[in-house]
Amino acid sequence: RFNRKRQPGGMLCRSLLRTVGRAGLLRQQRWCSTIPTLDEQIGQIFERFDTDNDDVLSRKDLQSMVQTLKSTSDITDYRIDRMLQISDVSQSGDITKSDMKTLFQDNNFRSIEEFLEYLTRATQGAQDAKLLFESVIRSLEEKVGGRAKLTFPKEILFVAGAPGAGKGSVTYAIQRVRAISAEPLSLKHLVGDGHVGDDKAIVEKFLTTLLDPEYQHGVIVDGFPATDIQAEAVIMLYNLMQHLRRQFHNTDDVNNLRRPIFRIIVLFVSEELSVERQMHRGEEMKAYNAKIQLTDKGEPVTIPISDLTRDAAAVRYKFFLDETLPSLQKLRTYFPYKFTDASKPLERVIDEVAKELQYQSSFELNNDTFETISVIPEAVEVSRHARQQLVSRLDRYRRHNDELFQEILDVIEQEILPKIMQQACHGRAVVRSENPVFEKREAITMVLDVLAERGYKVILDSERKTVPQKIVFTSNEILCKTKHIQHFEIHFPPPKMRLGAAEG
Repeated sequence: RFNRKRQPGGMLCRSLLRTVGRAGLLRQQRWCSTIPTLDEQIGQIFERFDTDNDDVLSRKDLQSMVQTLKSTSDITDYRIDRMLQISDVSQSGDITKSDMKTLFQDNNFRSIEEFLEYLTRATQGAQDAKLLFESVIRSLEEKVGGRAKLTFPKEILFVAGAPGAGKGSVTYAIQRVRAISAEPLSLKHLVGDGHVGDDKAIVEKFLTTLLDPEYQHGVIVDGFPATDIQAEAVIMLYNLMQHLRRQFHNTDDVNNLRRPIFRIIVLFVSEELSVERQMHRGEEMKAYNAKIQLTDKGEPVTIPISDLTRDAAAVRYKFFLDETLPSLQKLRTYFPYKFTDASKPLERVIDEVAKELQYQSSFELNNDTFETISVIPEAVEVSRHARQQLVSRLDRYRRHNDELFQEILDVIEQEILPKIMQQACHGRAVVRSENPVFEKREAITMVLDVLAERGYKVILDSERKTVPQKIVFTSNEILCKTKHIQHFEIHFPPPKMRLGAAEG
């Protein structure tokens, strides 16, 4: 603080500080102005590498970018293809400015170098995985008698989760929701402990088992993928299934080469909760084995080491966090991916997963089939605004067609309502009408709308009946008249009967 009376130079000091402060602010503003915005960075990238000036980066442009900015020489054509797949967020076939902006924002990239480093890490092992996968597929082709016989399951659901997340209970719930009769496929039981780190053995066993007829209509996979190479194998399997459908599209084999449906479900819990659940599970297994030993009935179960000590449980959780989870997250760009907080009560977790897996025609039908039937609106779309549209129509009848509207109200009062009153105890009335008013345009719609607004549920059946009127003997003709008959089946809540008798 400066006091003018005690410090004659106080005014000068304050003025000097203000000047220094303004200068610092100006320097800060000039420094900030030199940092390009995200849109400016992306614009500079496209200006440099968009060779066709069409505001998209093609595969050729991406390859040029990688060769220019990355010194490594192990970027193969396959890795470029995978980099393009990762960057093509909009799935347009190229990298748009919007794709680039989404990737920069989601991953907090500050430069194109960080973006390329991300793509390099994401595609590490891709070439090894490709060689491994192609080797296994060639072996399977020879075994089954050709590529057209590679009939993998139509639907594969990959269920993974932290130790103690409840995968077993959720898996059986998924079986019910998706009507999958085959037993879940556990890679731990398939390959045993001797091949835990052998990607080739695991991928080969996985693909071979999928060809079993038991799994043709769908399978739930537990414990796969667990490494980057295994995750790459999943992507390549999906691409192979799509390619086989196109390759054999005009042959009889296409009936067995179904459109693939892959989904990823990840159940996550914290390390503390995971360790607690593993310890609880171990105690339950100990109690079960003790009971078996006492009664001498049944077979004892093998207790995993991770369910016996907290240190072992923590090591298992760390493996999931460091190895398995990153491999699974690699797939979220390609397939529907459900990440679920499994610390909630089991019933809520199952409800969330079941809701995610409900039937979706746009996802499960072939594209051409879906496009063909999509002209018919879904039931939920029809009913979503039905109430508002009903009110609008009733107001329109009253304003623009009041004469017919009044006539319809008379028909309801004189022909339909007496039948309803007669059948009031039953909650259902059937009315048959030959009134000629129903031959007028909008007449039937008016009846249905009025009854719906009053809370009745109506099922309509319109019948046309030809009735003989006259015989012309000179020409042997029978002259007929067409009669229009409307059948209204009307439902409403019936009254509760015999309450006194029930109470007695």
